[in-house]
Amino acid sequence: MPEKDTSGKRQTASRQLLIRSQIEIAAVLGALANDKAPLAAYLEHGELLFLTRVLHVDAEAGHIVVDYGPSKRANSALLSSRTIRLHCERGGLHLEFLAFRPTETIFNDGAAVQFDLPEVMIQYERRLHRRVRIPPHLPLRCFVDCPGVGSFEARVADIGRGGVGTILHDPANRLEPGRVLTDCRILHPSRPPVRADVQISYSINTQLPDGTPVVRSGCRFIGAPDELAELTRVFVVELDED
Repeated sequence: MPEKDTSGKRQTASRQLLIRSQIEIAAVLGALANDKAPLAAYLEHGELLFLTRVLHVDAEAGHIVVDYGPSKRANSALLSSRTIRLHCERGGLHLEFLAFRPTETIFNDGAAVQFDLPEVMIQYERRLHRRVRIPPHLPLRCFVDCPGVGSFEARVADIGRGGVGTILHDPANRLEPGRVLTDCRILHPSRPPVRADVQISYSINTQLPDGTPVVRSGCRFIGAPDELAELTRVFVVELDED
């Protein structure tokens, strides 16, 4: 007869590790606090990104304290939520957990947010080609200036560490599958520009939530893999490949 697992962990078929031990959850969160590791949560149907880090863990009192994020709008949305899903990458692993009852508090003379200590934490290995969603209010832009296509600007909707991604652009710019856009500039508002070629794999007509028509082009970013990984490192909430 198999022995009962009393470790507070359960390995799922998809190589996920489900952690239920409050002692171990507190230890993991404490390590994140020591590392000052960034955590993220998407709010308002993915339109807002809340970025934070763990400031304090009190296992005995049953709560954690996190920092306010740089976006006032995201902070306000956070405090209006009953629960959020926080994500973090650490040591090649992806961690996520639900955080309940956000309330304002003071920690080390600064404003902060307190949550209940999570009851469950999920840990799984990060895949090589998972996608990183780029929130609309924190734009990652791709500037194209290529013979035969002309000059235009596209928004990077998502990008994976393997270079696979998606761009959104004006329908006036027709991009056929197989076309390579050379020497494109990929810009984040607070990071140095990255230059890379962009190879188009498909293009479909779609529209933004406000009804604006756009073309969604699947692509692969070629070259500068380290720079692209660093550029998108902050966007830690990942999506599976289509």
